[in-house]
Amino acid sequence: MARVCVLRRGVAWVLPFLLCAASDVFAQHRTTLGERRERLLASLPFDAGQSLGSLVISPDGTRSAYAKRVKGGQVAVVVDGMEGKPFDEFTRGIAAFSPDGRHIAYAARRGEAWHVVLDGGEGEPFERVYAETLTFSPDGGRLAFVAGREGRTFVFADGREGKPYDAVVDGSIAFSLNGARLAYAARAGGREFLVLDGAEGPAHDRVGPPRFSPDGNHLAYAASRGGESVVVVDGNEEAARPQGDDVHFLSLAFAPDGSRLSYVVGPPGRMRVVTDGAEGKPFDHVFDNSIVYTADGKRVAWVAKRKGLAVVVADGSDVGQGHEGVVPGSVRFSRDGRRVAYLVERSGSAGAVGRCVAVDGEEGPLFDWVRDPPTFSPDGRHVAYVAHRRKVADDGASTGFVSLLVVDGAEARPYPWVRGDPVFTIDGRRVAYMAAADDPRFVEAGEIPRDPGNAAAGGLLVLQRTRTLSQLPEKERARPVKLLVVEEQVLVD
Repeated sequence: MARVCVLRRGVAWVLPFLLCAASDVFAQHRTTLGERRERLLASLPFDAGQSLGSLVISPDGTRSAYAKRVKGGQVAVVVDGMEGKPFDEFTRGIAAFSPDGRHIAYAARRGEAWHVVLDGGEGEPFERVYAETLTFSPDGGRLAFVAGREGRTFVFADGREGKPYDAVVDGSIAFSLNGARLAYAARAGGREFLVLDGAEGPAHDRVGPPRFSPDGNHLAYAASRGGESVVVVDGNEEAARPQGDDVHFLSLAFAPDGSRLSYVVGPPGRMRVVTDGAEGKPFDHVFDNSIVYTADGKRVAWVAKRKGLAVVVADGSDVGQGHEGVVPGSVRFSRDGRRVAYLVERSGSAGAVGRCVAVDGEEGPLFDWVRDPPTFSPDGRHVAYVAHRRKVADDGASTGFVSLLVVDGAEARPYPWVRGDPVFTIDGRRVAYMAAADDPRFVEAGEIPRDPGNAAAGGLLVLQRTRTLSQLPEKERARPVKLLVVEEQVLVD
């Protein structure tokens, strides 16, 4: 079963854990986990006997949606226990919650017409809706998606149909952090251009996805035209490069305050990272979507490959001695920027590839899988992550997975599912996370994000049913799925 846990930040249940302070000393220590506390976060309505096998959870974990069969062979979405109108078809992801969890949208078909249902309200008909494009603004106040009607393709936002184009570039819809601005890339007449708040930019042969700076004040994207590629920052073309030394469209990354910009250029065997206009040393390969800055924007790191080994490079210098593989996009700095942690892939004793967490270049214990990037404690002393371990029957056959929290190598008791965003208290003495309570109806659970690049979009919790489910009383099959907030005490010797 695919198992992916989605990162979340800023939701209500973690607010007491968010503030932090830096420490100047990282002494060697041995960590153990002590007292555990569990409290009920939410009881999510879910009928394992009637559902289609998946549950969409809001980012804060307090709301849910799932699809079920109804009379006449139609399908209805059940949101927070309330069954919606029946439709002939739903899209695979079923629904998308807004980042604040207050709104929910999904695409559904009745007859020949597709509709987007927002908070239970059925929108106008379209010939088609590209449900994977359903995108809420970070504040949840706006919704945009790609739709088609009468041979036209357009972005529909705020209840209004945008200008029609031949196509909207996949994965290009983006809101600024405050939700005030909307950008996407479109294609017409064989040319592509950026559309920002309805205004078209200059035409190019190709245009990459827009990147807003985290502070929302800047917008950048890469484009190619006439045998050269450029980076466009706030409407100004910069850094024109000849064909063969192109800018990689998916590599652009801003510092948190928008004051710095990095991206990858060059062909395989001679890829370089450009930061503030200055080129770094060449690598055999630099991975897209791997560039990350520290919170203060003073340091920058990325994942590269050299002589068959994967390396994490921070400010131009290797972290550690290299690894079999490093997961792009998994690099995280401690809050003070002094430490680095990331996910490593390596072969186990039986030859199967597993994952571990490396801290400052040193690899930790190997697990069957670690999906999400590690989290530092506020003082940078501890590193926590969620690992997945395969369950094995007496005959050696795999019977699914369990999820468990790991802090500095110390393992907590497992659950059927743990969300991959543990949060430390300010003093680092406790760590909290969300988990699904043990449930005899399910042998395991795994979360698949609606959009791996948009952590706030909500995830699809897939529950693998037990073979004896049909033998349970109807009341037992229909009871809520319990989500817990678990706190572990972090002890240091």
